[in-house]
Formats: sequence, structure tokens, C-alpha cells
Amino acid sequence: MMKYLILLILLTSQIFAQTTQWNLTWDANPDSDNVKYYDVYRANYPINDATPEVWFKAVQHPDTFYIDNDITKGVLYYYRLKAVNQTDLESNFSEEVFAAIPEVLPIPSQTVYSGTWFQSISKADYLNYPDDDNVTWIVTGGDNILATVTDNSIVLSYSTNWIGTETLTFKAANEIGFNDIITVPFTVRSVSIEPVSNVKFELID
Repeated sequence: MMKYLILLILLTSQIFAQTTQWNLTWDANPDSDNVKYYDVYRANYPINDATPEVWFKAVQHPDTFYIDNDITKGVLYYYRLKAVNQTDLESNFSEEVFAAIPEVLPIPSQTVYSGTWFQSISKADYLNYPDDDNVTWIVTGGDNILATVTDNSIVLSYSTNWIGTETLTFKAANEIGFNDIITVPFTVRSVSIEPVSNVKFELID
């Protein structure tokens, strides 16, 4: 019986770019000279021998990696492996690994008049992730708009007397660096004073 292997999920996108794929990688089977290929299993729930329909991909020996770019953000994926030898005998399952990419949902832009405030942004309303307690938010891009990230929300403020538009970048990343990014414009307008119209004058002797 072939023994098993350590399966890992690694980030393959650039560290400052949002995550679109990851790299499954594993140690070669100790009996690797006799391995023909590795079966990759993937599901949205824990995988065991009772779920054979979750077979996903065959990776030919001697490769010990697979780049999975067929990923939906916000979905938790589980993976396991089996090695298959030259006589089509299978090893036991590897240990299970799982991962998800946070999904930042569309955050609406806001326009306010000078002297009024942007509405705070509830983090829970704009994040799709199985465990949002393990997601860190970072907001960048503003020279005049300041973003303060609290436990539950993101509060935006702006410099005194500043008028204009700035585009902020919202990034949500989990504990192993998988992340999603969205950019949103925010505008502060000057207070306009409408001229008084239809005023009637009355002459008084």
C-alpha cells in the first residue's frame, strides 16, 4: 500500500494583486517510482470515501502540483489526493486542506456636501466569506479622505475645506493572504446657495 504525502495550498498571484488562483502542491509519494498519476479531489464539503463523485483532476507523475483557477470567490473548497500506481492501485486519501478567497461585494459610491459626512460602511454587508472574523480590511488611495477601520465598519472622513473626488481601494484578505479588491469613488461637493427667485417688492409711502 502506498503511503501519503503532504498537500498544501499556496498563493500564486502577485502579493499586491487580488487572488484569482492558487497552487495545490504536495510531497511526492514515498513510492514515487511506482506512481502513474495523482487523483485530485475537490468539493464544497469535507471529502471522504463516501463521496467518490468529487473527483476533480488527474495529474500525471512526476508533477506534484496543480494550479486551480476555476475558483468562485466566497466559496470554501476542500481538497484531497490519492496516488495511483502502475497497476491502478490507489493509495489512501491524503490529509485534507481547504481554502476560500474573500469576495468584496459592490460598495456604492457616495457624494456629500461639504460639512456633511459619508455614511459608514458595514463590513458584514459587503463581504462574502465563510469566516469573516478572519478577514482583515485595508483601505488605501485617499490623500484627503481618511478611512478608519473598526471591528464592524469602515468610517470615512475628509480634510477640512476639501472639495473633490477620490477613489479608494478596499481590500479584504484572509489569514493566509488570499484577497479581493474593489475601487470606489467618493465625492465632496461645495455647498451651493440657490438664488432667491420670485421675490415681490412692495413700495411703501
